Amino acid sequence: MSSTDHLPELLQQITSQLSWGPAKQWTNQDFTTLSENIADATSVHLSPTTLKRVWGRVNYASKPSQTTLDALAVFAGFAHYRDFRASTTVVAE
Repeated sequence: MSSTDHLPELLQQITSQLSWGPAKQWTNQDFTTLSENIADATSVHLSPTTLKRVWGRVNYASKPSQTTLDALAVFAGFAHYRDFRASTTVVAE
């Protein structure tokens, strides 16, 4: 199991928390606002482009950095990404 196997669940949790509708319909301004909200909540700046990559709106072959994963998890209310992973069960397909 890869370190990013839980990422879809984390993104869904954040999407639900925001109540902005499906992420595939978010605008550039939504990603900018999310970037600012994450920086305010975590003191970590994730660019709107990074967030678009994580949400699959921009094609990118690499996996998110640990800093990105931790910032997203903290924004979702967890201590860090490992804490989120420990609280989530992923069913293998």
